[in-house]
Amino acid sequence: MNIKIKSTGVSCLVGDDYDRVYTALKKQFGGGDEQLFTERIPGHEYLQWELPGDGWISLSEGDPLLAQEVRQELLNRKKDISQRFGDNQAMAQKILSVPDDSYVYYKPDAEGHLQIRLTAWGYRYPERVGGGSAIGINSIKGDSEHVRISLMYNNKPLPGKELFLNGFKRFTDSKGVYDIGELPIGYQFELKVGDKLQKVRVESGQGDIQIDLTIDTTVDVKATLDNHPYVGANVSLSYMGLQLQLTTDSDGKATTSVPLDPDNGICSVSIDNEQQHLPLSHPLTVFTFNLSSPEDLKEDIKEDEPLQTPNEIGEDEVTDELKEPELEKAPEQIPEEVPEEHEEEEQEEKQEEEEQEEQKDEEEQIEEVQEEPLEEELPLKDEPKSKSSFIWEILVALLLLLLVVMTYTLCYGLLFG
Repeated sequence: MNIKIKSTGVSCLVGDDYDRVYTALKKQFGGGDEQLFTERIPGHEYLQWELPGDGWISLSEGDPLLAQEVRQELLNRKKDISQRFGDNQAMAQKILSVPDDSYVYYKPDAEGHLQIRLTAWGYRYPERVGGGSAIGINSIKGDSEHVRISLMYNNKPLPGKELFLNGFKRFTDSKGVYDIGELPIGYQFELKVGDKLQKVRVESGQGDIQIDLTIDTTVDVKATLDNHPYVGANVSLSYMGLQLQLTTDSDGKATTSVPLDPDNGICSVSIDNEQQHLPLSHPLTVFTFNLSSPEDLKEDIKEDEPLQTPNEIGEDEVTDELKEPELEKAPEQIPEEVPEEHEEEEQEEKQEEEEQEEQKDEEEQIEEVQEEPLEEELPLKDEPKSKSSFIWEILVALLLLLLVVMTYTLCYGLLFG
C-alpha cells in the first residue's frame, strides 16, 4: 500500500540525513518499535512510503473506538522512544512528528493486536509551526462521553481479564477496568469477553459500563431414608465461601443456584453425618444420598434369621398375643356352710318327730328332710351345689336309713320278742 505526498507541500524536519536516520532507527530499535517507522521511497515530485500488505486504515478515517486505541498506543510508544533519546529530546520530537492523522495507519494482526505505522514521519506542513503531533488530533467533533469498562464476576473485579473491542485484544488493569477514553454519543461498538459477545451503545452520563460475567449453575440434592423420600432433611452446602442451609421437600429434594467457580472449585454437601464432595458443572450438578435409620440397620441384621410361621408358634400363643388382657374375675361367692352343731340339733329334732309319728312312709320322710336343708342352704335355684353340701346330704341319708333300721328292729322285738 503506497502513501504519497507532494514534496513541495511539506517541510522535512530531519534534513538531508533522512535515510541515514531511518537506518539508525531501524538498527537501534528492535522488536515492535522499529516497525513504527515506514521506509521512505524516492519519487518524482512526490514523497512515498510503502506499507506492507493491505488492510491498513487511516487514523483520520478509522473507527472512533479504534482511533482512541491507536492514540493511546502511540502515546505509550512515544514515551518509550523519547526516553531512549535521552537528552536529545528535540530530535525525538522531530522524528515523531507527522503532518496529520491521515498519515497514521493501523490494522489488527491475526491475534487482534494493533499494528501501527507512521508515514511522512519527520515531516510537517509549512503552516504548522513546530510540526504536527505524533498522537494526531485528539479532539472529537460533537458531544462525547468518557467510557470505562469494568468486568465483574460474582460482584468481584476481574484484573488482567482479556477482552476484545471491535476485534482488538485488550486487558483490564489491576482494578478490573479498561479505560477506552472519549467516544461520540450514540456510538456503538462490539465487546467480546470469552464466548460472550454484545453490542454497547455510548449514552450521555453512562460512560461507566459494568459487565457481569457471572455464570450461575443449579445444584440438586436428592435424599432417601430407608428407601423412602427423606422429608425435612437439613442440607448443608459449602462452595466458593458460601454457606447455605437447605431443607428437602415432600419428594426428598432440595434445589439452589450458585455462581459457578471459574477455577473449578469443589462443592461440599452434607446430610446428617454423610458428606459428598464434587466439582460443579454448568448447568446442573446432582448430589444423591441413600440413608438408613439406626432401627432399619438392626432389622437388616435380623433378615438372615428364619421367621416362624403361626403353625410353628402355636395357635394358642398367637391367640394369646392377639387377645387383649382380661380383667381379673371376682372370686365366686360360696354359700356359707351350716355349722355342725346346728345340723345335729336338726337331726335330733327330726328323729323325735319321726318317733312320735307312726309308720310314716320312708320316702316322704327322706324327701322332707332333704328338701328343707336344700331350701335353706341353696336359696338360689340355678346356683350349683357345692361339694361340702353334697357330703352332708349323704350323711343325713345314712343316718335316716340307720334310724329306720333301728325302728324296725325295735318294733320287731316288741311284737315277736
